[in-house]
Amino acid sequence: RPMVGERPPRGEASPAVRPGTAAGVAPAAELVMVDDFLSFSIEEQAGLAHAHGARISNNSWGSREVFSYTLDSAIWDALVRDARPAEPGNQEYIVLFSAGKAGQGNSEGTGGTPGSISAPGNAKNVITVGAVEQNRRANNLPGALEDTDSDTQIAGYSGRGPVSATDRRIKPDIVAPGSYVLSVQSRHVNPDELSDPELPSQDYRSGNVDSGPNFAFYSGTSMAAPVVSGAAALFYQYYQDTFNVPPSPALTKAVLVGGGRQLNTALYSYRDRLGGVPIVYQGWGLLDIERSVLGPRIRSSDEVVMIDQSEITPLRTDEVYTMFIDVEPGDGSLKVVLAWTDKPGTPGNAVQLVNDLDLVVLAPQGGGYVGNAFGPDALHSEYYPAIDLVFGDGFNNVEVVNVQDTRPGQYTIEVHGFSISDGPQDFALFIMKGAGTEARSVGENPALALDDLGQPVIAYSGRDALGQRQIYVRRWRGEVGDASTLGDWTLMEGQWFALDDSLEDVGISRSIEDSTDPSIAVDGENVYVAWLHHSATSINVYLKRFDGEKWDWMGGSVSRQVNHSDSVMSSHPTVAVGSDGQPIVAWRESRGNGSSGVYVARWNGTSWTGFNGSHNSSLGGIFITDNPAMSVNSFGRPVVAFDEIIGPWDPMSGNPRPSPTLRVRIF
Repeated sequence: RPMVGERPPRGEASPAVRPGTAAGVAPAAELVMVDDFLSFSIEEQAGLAHAHGARISNNSWGSREVFSYTLDSAIWDALVRDARPAEPGNQEYIVLFSAGKAGQGNSEGTGGTPGSISAPGNAKNVITVGAVEQNRRANNLPGALEDTDSDTQIAGYSGRGPVSATDRRIKPDIVAPGSYVLSVQSRHVNPDELSDPELPSQDYRSGNVDSGPNFAFYSGTSMAAPVVSGAAALFYQYYQDTFNVPPSPALTKAVLVGGGRQLNTALYSYRDRLGGVPIVYQGWGLLDIERSVLGPRIRSSDEVVMIDQSEITPLRTDEVYTMFIDVEPGDGSLKVVLAWTDKPGTPGNAVQLVNDLDLVVLAPQGGGYVGNAFGPDALHSEYYPAIDLVFGDGFNNVEVVNVQDTRPGQYTIEVHGFSISDGPQDFALFIMKGAGTEARSVGENPALALDDLGQPVIAYSGRDALGQRQIYVRRWRGEVGDASTLGDWTLMEGQWFALDDSLEDVGISRSIEDSTDPSIAVDGENVYVAWLHHSATSINVYLKRFDGEKWDWMGGSVSRQVNHSDSVMSSHPTVAVGSDGQPIVAWRESRGNGSSGVYVARWNGTSWTGFNGSHNSSLGGIFITDNPAMSVNSFGRPVVAFDEIIGPWDPMSGNPRPSPTLRVRIF
């Protein structure tokens, strides 16, 4: 079994990548190989590897049928703290396990069996790794395509959490690519002759590509775990080189968890406080080692803080550790991860946590957040006006607070020794500032525009806490994928940011009545959003501008200002920007006699006016004009397309609607 060891001195390692070969995640790492490891006890394996320099242990094995916390699970929990207990002090050991292949999910990335994490991969202190599909589209074996048709789905075979109905620990801890991963093979083994695992679980010629005698494509959490082990090795080297001290297993886990990305928020989330998400698919997300170490890297204020257990005084019951972090306007989200190496549990107990710490983050406005207490979206932490540790997590030795769209000011991070029965208990913290919102966007009627950098800005209608439909706006920051994603569709999640308070509470519409059907235009730092406001007697067009710092109303209702009726019924708003940088709005408006017209208004800096009367007189005829679309040409002149029914028609008559005529007009 391979053990990732410390990097050899510079100049002594052979070349990591030779012509005709492939590099792994940490190609310069050395390995300690334990031959016939089943002949050794677990303690002997770990002690032997650690004595020969291994500091990271990859374990792509586990029980096929045992999913409870076993004696082996407890032994591994102890070995993470001290791999060689006969030696003075603690010889810490970063241990990773595959989650197993008993998930029994479907080909769409959902379903399956909770409590299917194989022992001893369900140990508390190890890093348990689940598997994600890869979009390789292999087709040379039956069933191959369904395991290789996506890179945003958990593999059906991947073990799922929580650990059990009573031990509600979040496992796996992290997920990584596991389906059809290119890896090494012995040239003395022909994969075609393998019967365990059975075909089509194996596909050594993915996509009919000949991988040669030294490499093969395989699938399983056994392939995903080494990916994360390699990432752990990179982090180990970075931390050792930067701080001249090795990272603890607790910090390594906190860092990997903290940088993890939500895989697909339409399918997956964390567990909410009441356990409303019955199956844990992705744990704390998809591995992103660059984000773990370097942070979001979107703005200069983005920051990652790592505090290892050697820098903190361990806690006893009722003791509290406190630190502070400042957040400026527009800094995005705040993510805090607490992890600790707990004492081994007792097989047979309903709950395996021994020493219970609780993470609390106090907000500048008062109140705050509790670790692993997530809101209705099961992704962002629930805000509590007053903190009560009755909401604390009594199962996990990893706790996360994820604050969406922070408010400016000083946040207070607290770690509470809630119940330390065998202490004192040390711990590590990871803090990331500047990430985007990770929640799924529950809404409708999306409108999209691109800014000057070609990045999207989206407005949509969604429901606030009271069920009222409001208008929300979010902006993408940073890169989209990498060269490997060219020629395919990439899911854009995790880097959406609010424009001021455009994602909070009642959004930008701030209405006690419904707001729907937004339209959006971007001009430099200015973002213009028009939408429909529904009152009891009318439907009006409203517009707001974001100037880079705040949202401003632009004259109230566009349609009511230019028409002197209190019972306007508007629809189909569309906004563009003229050559003077001011917004232009087109919309449809129904008349009391069953007819309708299309109108165009522009903002002159103080009020809404038209183009030669277009704000008061319809661009169409006297009957039915509908479905306007508008753009502005290079001269700043509006071009409006719409359809029109020429001639009288009574919608209540029962007669068929006449075929409309398409019209295009330019000012």
